[in-house]
Formats: sequence, structure tokens, C-alpha cells
Amino acid sequence: MKELLDQVDRRQLVLLMGGLVLLIVVAIGNYLVAPEVKKYRKEARSLEVIEGMMRNRRDASSEIADLSRQIETIRKEIHGELPEMPLKQLEAFIMGQLQKISWQNNVELNNVKPGFNQSILIFQEISLSVDVSGQYFDIHRWMWSLSQELGFMVIKQFDINPIGFVEKDPPLKLQMNIVFYREADK
Repeated sequence: MKELLDQVDRRQLVLLMGGLVLLIVVAIGNYLVAPEVKKYRKEARSLEVIEGMMRNRRDASSEIADLSRQIETIRKEIHGELPEMPLKQLEAFIMGQLQKISWQNNVELNNVKPGFNQSILIFQEISLSVDVSGQYFDIHRWMWSLSQELGFMVIKQFDINPIGFVEKDPPLKLQMNIVFYREADK
């Protein structure tokens, strides 16, 4: 071994040893230190989030209450005020809501007739044929109130015509088929 070392130039030996030490330092840094630094940074970020919550003095129960209110708001946007009840009772409830909305918007509800209800995939379709009459802006408010009170619906057929031959702002008759969807009974 000594003979081998004698053959190697001293500068080459120093460079070889320096390269070996550098390689060991890089390996230690890459495989031992770097993962721990990443873990430390991740935990530091988690600590910042927790400290931020503590600074705002918001506890988990108030956060859960806020999220519950948001969920309820979204549920009302999708389903409106439609309660969970059997199909025939739900049809009667919707008809009652149509009458209430008509009274609130100065629109006359002439006719409401249940249509053909069917199941589509995982949804149950509730179809109604509705006839109303009133002034244009009253009918417009009525339709907006309908979507607010009863939630998401599809208008499958829509026909609006003037009643009589009044030249300025004639009363209108609206005939439409509306469809509501809810999750089918399991």
C-alpha cells in the first residue's frame, strides 16, 4: 500500500481526498439533512396556520358553524325550500308555494296540473304544467321568486302571449312546464 501511495503525486492525493470528502458531505446533505429541513419547513408552516387561528381567536366550533351555514346556503340554492316528503305531498307543497308566490307578485295562478313523473338515473323528476297571467314585470318577478323559493328547476316548455288587444302594456298569459329534480328514494 505504501508503494502505491509513493507512486501517487501528493497534489493528486490531496485532490482525491478532497473530492472524497466533498462527495461524502454532499451525500450527507442530500440524504440526511435535506429531508429534515423539508420536514421542519412543513411543520413551521403548520405552526404558522395554528398561530394565525389563535391570533384571530377562532376556535374549531365557530369554524364548523361557519361551514355549516355555507353548506345550508348552497343546499337552499340547489334545492330551494323543498322538504323531504313523499311525492304526492311534495307536489301539493309545490302547488301551495306557487300560489303563495303568485299572491306576493300580483300574478294570477290560473292552473297547475301535475305532469308525468319519471326517474332519470338517480333522480326523480317532478313535472308540473303551470298557467299564470299578469303584467310583464309582475310575471318576471314571479319567475325570479320561483327560483329563489323553490330552488333549481328546469323549464321544459315556455309560451307567453298577450291577453286581448290592448296596445300599451297588455296583460300576459304564461304557460310553461316546469320540472324539479330530487334524489330518488333508495
